[in-house]
Amino acid sequence: MFFIVVVRLTEQFLDSEGDVRPILAPLATQLNQEFSEEHLVNNECGHWVVRRLLAIDAEHLDKSGQTSFVEMVMESVPLSTVVSWAGSNRGSFVLCSLLQSKVGGVHSKVTKALAPVVHKLKQGTMTKGQEVLCKEFEDVNR
Repeated sequence: MFFIVVVRLTEQFLDSEGDVRPILAPLATQLNQEFSEEHLVNNECGHWVVRRLLAIDAEHLDKSGQTSFVEMVMESVPLSTVVSWAGSNRGSFVLCSLLQSKVGGVHSKVTKALAPVVHKLKQGTMTKGQEVLCKEFEDVNR
């Protein structure tokens, strides 16, 4: 239920110019935890919320030139933690959303950090999310 409330509140910022960072800060902070089975990006609803917020942020960037969530994630979560999300199916889908980010610097930081991880993923058996991540990685690096 928490996730639905966060998404609905955040969707409202597409129509407003107010600062939604206080609403999103606890979520970004929660992403800055050691990656495990219980991590937010491994949660069925949690990964959907994170992906949706990243998409909403992109829409907000297109509309107003401002973003919030992707910058908060990149500021509060070490890149090594972000890249560790590739170890799971759902985490890989969240990484795909970050690769698609239009926010300056995010795409290049994530791409650079993911290069060795994608190489390792290709050498083993991959989940569907990891397959999509590898394809997305190749597409954005053409």
